[in-house]
Amino acid sequence: MKQDTNQVGGPKKLVWRLSIMMVERKIRSATALQRLLKERGFDITASQLTRIINDRPERINTTLLDHLLELLDCDIEALLSKEDPDGGKTRVIVCSAFKNREGLVICGPRHGDTITREQIEASRRCGNNWDRQNVTQGFIDQFGAFLTRTEAWPVALAAGQITHRVGGDTTNGGTLYSENLY
Repeated sequence: MKQDTNQVGGPKKLVWRLSIMMVERKIRSATALQRLLKERGFDITASQLTRIINDRPERINTTLLDHLLELLDCDIEALLSKEDPDGGKTRVIVCSAFKNREGLVICGPRHGDTITREQIEASRRCGNNWDRQNVTQGFIDQFGAFLTRTEAWPVALAAGQITHRVGGDTTNGGTLYSENLY
């Protein structure tokens, strides 16, 4: 029997996509998911659910799995897959970014570093609005898509990019900071 392999020839890993599915369905936190599960008659603590969201579980209660599949309106392959949903190109975070209400995006190595601040100041001199209330902090993936901090968390988590835990793990379902990456 032929074994599934990834691009470097090793066995494919199972990808646990619960955090990604939550973001796609606008479920912003473990507490929000806990509430939705409770409405369906399934009780679980927020701390247990947070562990299940953030780390691929070794074992999972099949009743919980049934509820998750129903709640997320998906099949098992969407939640737990051997294949990346984008055809083998694992989505990764490549840099920090700021996006203003006009849709302008400025990228840099970290939020608030010298390079990024200089770009924002140059853009301000051209008449663009970069006031704090006008800006969303986030990240850019390798496809050039802007992701908010909460949208970027499950992408970085699924890609194995989280190298440091700095406190945003459970905020709004996970909030990515540059410090999580390097």
